[in-house]
Amino acid sequence: MVTGPFGISTQNVPFTYVNAPAPIIATLSPNTGQQVGGTIVTIDGSGFSDAPRCGSEH
Repeated sequence: MVTGPFGISTQNVPFTYVNAPAPIIATLSPNTGQQVGGTIVTIDGSGFSDAPRCGSEH
């Protein structure tokens, strides 16, 4: 079973997994923030994909 952006395929479909190299972080700012959260963090570097987004709204 393969899960992708368009759903789940339960068919026996051969595929090849390609492990992409890890991105390289050049700078991370700011280096401090408020304990209650809400600080916007900027990560600069290379090798990032255009698709992923992350957050910590817990």
